[in-house]
Amino acid sequence: MKIPFFREGSEELEVFEKKYTKSTKRSKIGDVLEIESENTFFYLVYTHKSDFMGHILQILKYRFTAPIDDVPLLLKEFEHGEFRACISSVSVLLDNGNVKKIGNIKTPKNLQIFPLFRAG
Repeated sequence: MKIPFFREGSEELEVFEKKYTKSTKRSKIGDVLEIESENTFFYLVYTHKSDFMGHILQILKYRFTAPIDDVPLLLKEFEHGEFRACISSVSVLLDNGNVKKIGNIKTPKNLQIFPLFRAG
């Protein structure tokens, strides 16, 4: 691949770097992520790292109409709410731009058990 030359600080350089450089965003167990979709907000917590499966995220089943910046309030929701588990790369989600990290919590006891996945 021929690498083009860009002026330092140019918009083209910024777009090129975003597309072709590895993520520098590190994720840690307990990271709380927010997804905004058409005036609806969803919250996820990164609960497990599996060598076989990758990052395990627990998605809070509820939808919110406004962003919640109060992480302790979300912790209560995570302790008592209903969840769906998914497998995804946290750094790719953060790089995508639709997802943002809003804090880090101690993983609640109800989410410390590795979730069951089934095929079919």
